[in-house]
Amino acid sequence: MDRSQYSNEKTRADEYDTLTGLPGMNRFFGRAESQRQALIEQGEDPALIYFDLNGMKEFNIRDSMEAVGAGLACDRARLACDQGRDSLTSGYYYFSERLLEEARQKQYIIDHLDQAIEEHWIQVYYQPLIRSANGRVCDEEALARWIDPEKGFLSPADFIPILENTGLIYKLDLYITEQILAKMKLLREKGLFAVPTSINISRSDFAACDVVEEIRKRVDAAGIAHEMITIEITESILGNDLDYMKQQVDRFHALGFQVWMDDYGSGYSSPDILMTIPFDTIKLDMQFIRQYEKNKASGIIISGLIKMAMGLGIETVVEGVETEEQAEFLKEVGCTKLQGYLYCKPIPLGEILRRYDDSPQIGFEDPAELAYFSAIGKVNLYDLSIAVDDEEQQFRDYFDTMPMAIVEVGGEEIALTRCNKSYRSFVGNHYPVSAAKGRAKITDLLTGSAASLVRIVIKCAKDGRQVLTDMKTATSSSPSAMWMRRCGSRRR
Repeated sequence: MDRSQYSNEKTRADEYDTLTGLPGMNRFFGRAESQRQALIEQGEDPALIYFDLNGMKEFNIRDSMEAVGAGLACDRARLACDQGRDSLTSGYYYFSERLLEEARQKQYIIDHLDQAIEEHWIQVYYQPLIRSANGRVCDEEALARWIDPEKGFLSPADFIPILENTGLIYKLDLYITEQILAKMKLLREKGLFAVPTSINISRSDFAACDVVEEIRKRVDAAGIAHEMITIEITESILGNDLDYMKQQVDRFHALGFQVWMDDYGSGYSSPDILMTIPFDTIKLDMQFIRQYEKNKASGIIISGLIKMAMGLGIETVVEGVETEEQAEFLKEVGCTKLQGYLYCKPIPLGEILRRYDDSPQIGFEDPAELAYFSAIGKVNLYDLSIAVDDEEQQFRDYFDTMPMAIVEVGGEEIALTRCNKSYRSFVGNHYPVSAAKGRAKITDLLTGSAASLVRIVIKCAKDGRQVLTDMKTATSSSPSAMWMRRCGSRRR
């Protein structure tokens, strides 16, 4: 190559991008300046328009040749540096194949979202919520699962953060809404029962579209009642603009939709949020219940949060319930609804339909009994305020309190609905097992050691007034005080 040829090649390399073949910045500035001067001489007022192509850095990082130049090397170094963006300490980071694969995965999600929706690679899985007072399914939560023909199973953690950060999550959320509505219509056509179903929406949904109106239009077009769709908003998306989010929640409420707060306690939770935005239900972050069996303080925090919510007229859900011990505790402290693998993992619609045919279901609650079970489910059986007026009365152990229970009297039967550990211990020591658990005939209990207790229960249920009495147990020589009040009436 002679000197002139080399000079021409070098000039072209300086003026044109080697990856795209388009004019580079040097050539642009040269031509732009000459054009600007020409416009001014013609009496024109020139203006500059700047375009920023989103995703260009990811394109460079993903698709450029491995023998990279300084510019691409800088992009990759910056990507490595971003790993420490949230750290308060100094450090150094290396670009790796893992980062390159993450960049490719991100671009794959963005490029294939529309196809995944159109071809139903994204499926809706449903997980039931169980009402603590009756053990029946009262709600379901819709969860997205991406089953890709090339990548295989993608969990929500693989694609939801990407869609949120790029502002594309609204497409997924509206698609999930449509799938929920299609499921409800199918169940209705088959004569099967459906419960309200919740969908998680993101903060960027409100910026991308009028998500309240978009959901309303779809629900109305499907002929589904608004109360059958529940909106879940994660605590972390509320941000600092609580007034704006309150307006959106109020709009949902005005249309008849329930609105829940998801993951309460996962971040910098403040009671101010609950005072500002009138949520119908809060879902406590699953980290609380996961710590329950290891850390006693976790149980006290859960009980306190549930008591606070009840005082505000807000129902509670705890997700991540995996053991009978966790479930029993949550019932005792008045948690309204439970969700977790103890009852059922998230499953697709096809599995739900198969269970209708082949397997026993948990069973759905009777909508006519909703108010009754909601009322008795909210009683905290460690909260002495429902039984005594002395605010100074305290116990050394938070959960070592007086025996308390909720019993149900109906027709010829009496049944224990809920109780705390103190009650189970008390009745186990003084009364037969039949009076401590399950359902029994009233006549069978009126002749045994529990007869006096049963008569008081019947009197309270009949008169609807509080009852306070002294009585002796079979193993005690001194009288004990017994206090009862009627919680509510079960109507069908």
